[in-house]
Amino acid sequence: MKRRRTMDMSKLTQSILAILAVFVLGSVSQTAFAQSDLSRKTDLTETEERLIYSRAYEATLWASPALALYAQHVANQRDLGGHHLDIIYTGKPMDHRWGGITYNNQSPYFVNHFTLKDGPVVLEIPPASPEARVFGSIHDAWQIPLEDFGPAGADEGKGGKYLVLPPGYEGEIPDGYIVLRSNSYVHLIPGRTIPRDPGQKGWDAAVAYLKTIKLYLLAHPERPTTFIQGAQKTYDAQPQFDLSDFRLLHRIVQDEPVREYDKAMYGMLATIGIERGKEFEPSAEVAAILEQAAKDAQDYAIEAIQSGDAFNTFWQDGAWGAFNLSPEYIETLGTANYDRGLFYEDRYLNHFYLAGGIYRRFDPSKPVSTAYMMTARDDDGTGLDASKTYKIRIPANPPIRDFWSIIAYGNESRTFIDSPRFTVSSNDEGLNVNADGSIDLYLSPEPVAGYEANTVITNPQEDAFLMFRFYGAKPELWDREWVLGDPEMVK
Repeated sequence: MKRRRTMDMSKLTQSILAILAVFVLGSVSQTAFAQSDLSRKTDLTETEERLIYSRAYEATLWASPALALYAQHVANQRDLGGHHLDIIYTGKPMDHRWGGITYNNQSPYFVNHFTLKDGPVVLEIPPASPEARVFGSIHDAWQIPLEDFGPAGADEGKGGKYLVLPPGYEGEIPDGYIVLRSNSYVHLIPGRTIPRDPGQKGWDAAVAYLKTIKLYLLAHPERPTTFIQGAQKTYDAQPQFDLSDFRLLHRIVQDEPVREYDKAMYGMLATIGIERGKEFEPSAEVAAILEQAAKDAQDYAIEAIQSGDAFNTFWQDGAWGAFNLSPEYIETLGTANYDRGLFYEDRYLNHFYLAGGIYRRFDPSKPVSTAYMMTARDDDGTGLDASKTYKIRIPANPPIRDFWSIIAYGNESRTFIDSPRFTVSSNDEGLNVNADGSIDLYLSPEPVAGYEANTVITNPQEDAFLMFRFYGAKPELWDREWVLGDPEMVK
């Protein structure tokens, strides 16, 4: 039988009287229980240190979509000298210097980060051509898709003018536009062009097509669109998991409207010195705690990738997994704002290895534009060792309409590993094909003799995860009768 804890009645009475005296005598001001800004303190107690750490850690998870988008917005100007209405494109294949998260270098990409601070913005998408087609979307500051464009978007490949309106816009809306009302100011346009032909001919045609896209202020349609070639240039376009992320978050809080379901987090951010209308100047002691929290949040995501917890196993008992996108996540357009709560941890793990948010018309059960499989483990469930050699069997007749590719990304960088050959594609010349039509791929620090064209050259100094893309995925993939081989260590 449990013993009941009792308090001496005289002590209890004294405690009650003491509490009442506080309010009666007014010794506690009305602001005594307001959120305290601890960011500039230099003599933190252990309790205050724990509070700052926990709120910084959760803020890193919660803010991940906006941090990733704003990091690209800043990089466009800082690294490439771009104006917010300029379009960055990859006129040639990217390498490890391209800091965008999990892009591919098999087709030309374009990206833009415009702001609505100067008024409505128009994106003109040309009709699809016989040589190339476009696929992309317009996302708000939290990477929520406003609308897709291209054959899979609102214009259905016929071309169209997308008009993006600022928060609370009440001006006149002209006819002839696909009108999108936004709840943020900064936006992301991620897009890529899919060439009809392989090789340089197809690449050049796709680049020529994307250069017919236009982006301008509604008030100034005469402004020509400038295109900046960003491939093979330094482009640090992602969060760094250090103090710079909190400075970026401070900017987001100053610039963007507050969503109702985020108000609790905004209140907690005030504790670490991030609040609208105030400067962010953390003490050295607080800055160290913020940096540690961000690094630990990064480690959490890396561990989820290495263990496979960040993905949904696709083939039973296999190593490959698909994006962890539940129907509920898709229905909320990636906000993770479910009826039962805001589950921003789901959002964080997806945004850790996604270059952009989901598409508005995305069907996670059977995507046809591109299907993705990922792994950081071998067939025994052991994490991939960049110093070892592995073989991956691609059975004959892969379920694709276009082509497949495999790319190695750094666990920490989340972009292409620093390697002379970090990707292999079915479009590559000289692939060694087995008699039955299957293909053996290799992951190795050195090219495998006789399979040089089949080898993804790893970097022993950089642990990596793999992403296998099916371009123009066929229904047979979703029947799971065709099975991609798991990485097998070569003894």
